[in-house]
Amino acid sequence: MGKMGDANSLTDFAVGEMMSAFELLRKSVPAPQEVEHPKGFSWRYKEQTIQQALLLKLFRLISNLDAARVLLSLGKVMECGALKRLLDEANDDILFMAAPLLGHPKEDIHDEYLRYFWEEEFDVPGEPMKSSQKRGMVRRDKIQAYNARVISPTDPSTAKKVDSAIFKTYSGYIHGHSQHIMDAYDGKEFHLRIEPGMRPYDATLEDFLNYPYRCVMASSFIAYAFGDRAVQERLRSAYKSIGD
Repeated sequence: MGKMGDANSLTDFAVGEMMSAFELLRKSVPAPQEVEHPKGFSWRYKEQTIQQALLLKLFRLISNLDAARVLLSLGKVMECGALKRLLDEANDDILFMAAPLLGHPKEDIHDEYLRYFWEEEFDVPGEPMKSSQKRGMVRRDKIQAYNARVISPTDPSTAKKVDSAIFKTYSGYIHGHSQHIMDAYDGKEFHLRIEPGMRPYDATLEDFLNYPYRCVMASSFIAYAFGDRAVQERLRSAYKSIGD
């Protein structure tokens, strides 16, 4: 089958299990409603609960995982790297949001995070040029520090260093740093599509094989936070089968 075949197979399985979980979990929260604005209407979760936020993060996680696989299969290593960074960020956010529902301390930054998450991009709907607000955000290092205390309460410093290192690995693909762009060069020419056998492709594929496992595990945290043990156990079984 080859490693790309393995990546396709694992991702298909992971996406299928995660989408099944998504469809089951979304039945337990109030549905989106129409919100009118001058240009028509948009769908929104009016209640803006933590469970609804986790549900949206789950859908984004599924979509990004599937997209990263597609881009890698097309040799788009730089773009796949950017999506890996987004996947790392989503995994961080899911643990951060779910942890207080799993018995860990809730802090002020949780309320701050949710407030920014639900905030509309423009304060004058349908008129972006007239909007004046600037969306805030909780600093990434604060989220990582909280997660480190959850994951490793006896040694949060090391846990945070590990998380930061993973996060920084693909940051350059987001921001277009020179060394990441140079992945497209083979000593003679720059390639829009990087083929199997080229070092950047093989290294990216090798690392990508970890993502279906990590994403399904993060999804199980969401099911646990929802209190749906049946979905949690199904996802737990899924990521264990991926890891075997």
